[in-house]
Amino acid sequence: MDIFQKINQNIKNIKEEDVEEFVPELLDHYSTKISYLSRTVYGNSTLGKSAFFEQSAEKIRQGLRSFLIDQKHWLSGRDLNPYLQKCLKNLALQLKNDIDAKYKANIPVCPACKEFGRKEFLFNYDKRLHCQNCEKEIYRLRYSKKTSKNDLRKIKLCKIFEKHSRLGKRCPDCSRFIPNSYITENTSCPYDDCMWFGSYADLNPMSHPVATCSKSLFSLETKINKDSDSSFQVFLMQKV
Repeated sequence: MDIFQKINQNIKNIKEEDVEEFVPELLDHYSTKISYLSRTVYGNSTLGKSAFFEQSAEKIRQGLRSFLIDQKHWLSGRDLNPYLQKCLKNLALQLKNDIDAKYKANIPVCPACKEFGRKEFLFNYDKRLHCQNCEKEIYRLRYSKKTSKNDLRKIKLCKIFEKHSRLGKRCPDCSRFIPNSYITENTSCPYDDCMWFGSYADLNPMSHPVATCSKSLFSLETKINKDSDSSFQVFLMQKV
């Protein structure tokens, strides 16, 4: 007789204190599945596997109480086995999401570099976001032997975003980010393929473009305090 036959045989008489005796046998029954789910969360970590088995035991315990005692799902003919499998799967999904959220961050990226097909992460210094690539491109293009019209347009955009504010506005025509540090009372869109020109009052706020990045790629060492140009705390990032 397997564990589910044992439970179903006496399901009407099971009390809360009886739940605990089923947990070890159910852990053994689901051991292969639990090992697989553990790898999706913690990889091949032995410590992670042990932790996940403990978490699975508690999840099975909770699932049994809910199914047999609190909600009495068995009265509607619901099957316990798929119910507990779903509980374990949800546990793994929740843990994985928690880990992903802990080890990932939204980091500001340079709007100018994005125009040129490059993802460049920015760092915060002296109340401004700095782009090292824009700085290098300005120097490279200024001192190149031949400077084309496209190079001059690139220099113009790089100068705007080499050092710029995190707060900004949305262009009404192209919907791209315009930093407050560039905007005057009457201003134009800085992007070469957009012809918008108008008043500062016509612009709506826009969040700075960001990209999701693994925190392991950066050493987040120096915290910059809140200031008038930052909607939240930003970190000075140095590549490891």
